[in-house]
Amino acid sequence: MVKTLTTLEPYPGTFTSDISLGLETIAQQLVNDRQVSENFYRHLLGFLHEAYGLMASLLEPDLECFVNAQSNNFRCQGKSEPNNIAGAVQLSPVQRRNGRIFTKVPNCRNLNFSLCRLLCDSGPFSESLTPFSRTMPKMSLERQLITLGKLPKFKEVLLVSYDLIIPQKYLNLRRLTQQTELAAEVAVNQTIEAAKYLNSQRHRLKNFTLVFACQGINARQYSRCVEEVLKYCRPGDVLGLGGWC
Repeated sequence: MVKTLTTLEPYPGTFTSDISLGLETIAQQLVNDRQVSENFYRHLLGFLHEAYGLMASLLEPDLECFVNAQSNNFRCQGKSEPNNIAGAVQLSPVQRRNGRIFTKVPNCRNLNFSLCRLLCDSGPFSESLTPFSRTMPKMSLERQLITLGKLPKFKEVLLVSYDLIIPQKYLNLRRLTQQTELAAEVAVNQTIEAAKYLNSQRHRLKNFTLVFACQGINARQYSRCVEEVLKYCRPGDVLGLGGWC
């Protein structure tokens, strides 16, 4: 495997505590025992370095990893350290505890806010694990904006639409691999409606980069969702490809 990062350059004036943050260890854990190409591994390392604000990626395509900074501390190799990272981070205004969904400002007081690009999630993942906890796109956007109003200013904020994650199917408490395509259509349709609503609110979201999430259970369904969501996108927006169930 190629492990030299010749396709990266240091961020000028960016906070770095230790250039060897164990990112190669993380990359190896992500790859696990799978056989991957040298190009894949080089891209993976590049995205991790950029996500942690250590290096700017010059790779093409320039995909981006957002580090979950919900907690005030990270644990690496059994040790806890403050999440005082820069780069690209992901936060959600919604948390789930003991089967209950609640809104809470993320505890990340050590974060280098002014150096971070924030992916502000809308919270559908936590809600997908708890029945009848879903709200409406309007309320989801309001809790995102309220949460952001209680945090210091970020370098950039990417605001994610309120998609509906396709719920995994359970039978006798055993998780099945996927829902049927027909059942997943409900999630796709609500995801499209969420994109429509976010687009309608552009007049008050001029300071944000809008991310239009997509869902789908197979290629045909996913393609339809993307085609419909793209109708509400404009140049400068981001298309968010959600996970396949």
